[in-house]
Amino acid sequence: MDFNRRQFIAGASIAGLSSNALANPASTDVAIAPAPARKPYRTIAVEEAFATPEQFDAMKKLIESGGDYDLEVRAWAAHVADPGNRRLAVLLDMDGERLAEMDRVGLDMQVLSLTSPGVQAFDADTAVAVAEIANDRLAEVCRRHPGRFAGLASIAPQAPERAAKEIERAMTTLGLNGIIVNSHTGGEYLDAPKFAPILEAAAATGAAIYIHPRLPPKEMAQFFTPAKDQGKLENGQSLSKSFTTLMGFTAETLLHGTRLLVAGAFDRYPNLKIVLGHMGEGLPFLSWKLDSGYEIFAPTGLKRKPSEYLRENFVFSTSGFFSPSNAKFILEECGPQSLMFGVDYPYYSMEDGMKFLSGLELESSAIERISHLNAESVFKIARQE
Repeated sequence: MDFNRRQFIAGASIAGLSSNALANPASTDVAIAPAPARKPYRTIAVEEAFATPEQFDAMKKLIESGGDYDLEVRAWAAHVADPGNRRLAVLLDMDGERLAEMDRVGLDMQVLSLTSPGVQAFDADTAVAVAEIANDRLAEVCRRHPGRFAGLASIAPQAPERAAKEIERAMTTLGLNGIIVNSHTGGEYLDAPKFAPILEAAAATGAAIYIHPRLPPKEMAQFFTPAKDQGKLENGQSLSKSFTTLMGFTAETLLHGTRLLVAGAFDRYPNLKIVLGHMGEGLPFLSWKLDSGYEIFAPTGLKRKPSEYLRENFVFSTSGFFSPSNAKFILEECGPQSLMFGVDYPYYSMEDGMKFLSGLELESSAIERISHLNAESVFKIARQE
């Protein structure tokens, strides 16, 4: 079954489903609850997933090929095989239930990005083609709904020079707002010299790179899988709900961010911005530890303490991590410019995210930074008067 353009635009209409139901596809409760109280400031959620028919078709072909495709494609196998899946439908939906739910809960804007693993499991030519089409579609959606959607462009790290050209096209011709990279590509990370064109292009265009988690490479995933669950590494349906997903996402993305830091990426590209979701995948909480290690061993040749890069070159989002105490810690440790609001829709509920934001007991200036000012700055989103 191929996904066509009509399905993309219509989004396999799922009107009547709340975001709580989408966040829990097994739920049969589709009643729409009253919206939470609206705050008097703009709200922008910065890690909100979408998909394209071409992405799912490429996944389907990879699955059907029977090749040694990566773990995350295995985890997607059940979703791609079931076109009636509600989460699959909302990922393809850009004009229906998504906007209706945004209106219901009082969310002004979503910063959209192609759902993990993006294009990074494909061969280079397929990845480049699917990324370009996704970026064209994303730019079209942003033009169709000005003020409601912004977008992070997909790139194919498998082809670094072509990825750099796509960054330039996305940030200039298409007018998108940043870049999404779904962490490792074939077990390789952006600190490797081969990926220098990507970092150079991002720094030159002012494109923040949002590093989104994904399942670790198989060699790493086995260490995040309890012995009793080792068989799930070969079973996509089970893997998608496994402990490997819970802990592997965090550990693998934390590793990626830390590698960039200690490799001196921010000494070479001082204006480069890296965004990590889920309260920074634990990285802000290592600030003191990293400084301590730097002072004791100092083997890296970094020009500054790690904590300084955390404050100046990293920004973190609340996506899928609605902990007020963790939000307060990040603000105190890394500064008021360091935290942005995110939901991680449709994997987490817009309503839960907005309740979290509304319940934060912080100064109004901090709430305003989290809710929209930091996102506007990092992703070059036009401010509303």
